[in-house]
Amino acid sequence: MLTKEDVKLFTRMDVWSVFFVHCEAEFLRAAGRIGFVLPKSAMLPAKQHVRFQRRGFSELHDFSGVTPLFNVRACLALRKGREKTLGIPLTEWRGQLVRKNMGLRDAMHILESKTRSFDLVFASEVVSPYFNRFFQGATLVPRVLCFVKPVAGVPVNRNAPFVRTSDEVLDDAKKPWTMQIEGQIENKYLFGTILAKNLVPFVAREFSLVALPLVVKKSGDVAVIDAA
Repeated sequence: MLTKEDVKLFTRMDVWSVFFVHCEAEFLRAAGRIGFVLPKSAMLPAKQHVRFQRRGFSELHDFSGVTPLFNVRACLALRKGREKTLGIPLTEWRGQLVRKNMGLRDAMHILESKTRSFDLVFASEVVSPYFNRFFQGATLVPRVLCFVKPVAGVPVNRNAPFVRTSDEVLDDAKKPWTMQIEGQIENKYLFGTILAKNLVPFVAREFSLVALPLVVKKSGDVAVIDAA
């Protein structure tokens, strides 16, 4: 049962789970079978998927070992009236395809499979040892105070460059943080970071420049400057 605290998960809910349940309710005949190719997160612990997963599956196929296939790890989830959450037949497929979109007849000569029993583990039953220590993931807010870019046309001062709030961050800012700040800042307080949108498998497409009140000690540890 969802609580008020779980409402925030609605924005993280994948459309596939809603579509799967809708099709199951509207179109699945008695004694019929329904299956969808889904992200592999459908069978892994994820709080926003718990209610979908608790209905169980009759069969699962894991395609994360097949390449090239999809841009994300994928699985095939089936329901046919004998769903369970423990002891689900799981077939794991592996193989290096010659090309994308190969026909099944050709691909079957390449693919290898192994079937085993699989138990669903629900996110509500798995508690991280850090659960009570954090309320949010790695993030910097408000971003307009942190994300900066050098100002064009201003003479370069390597020790204390003149920077301004990044236009890209400003475009996404919400009230009351729709402001742009500029000024000089010592280069020791400038760091590089990577936003999730710029991180793809094995590649960082772009680094973002951030201004943070941090000092790097000789040991390599990072500490926040004490305002006092």
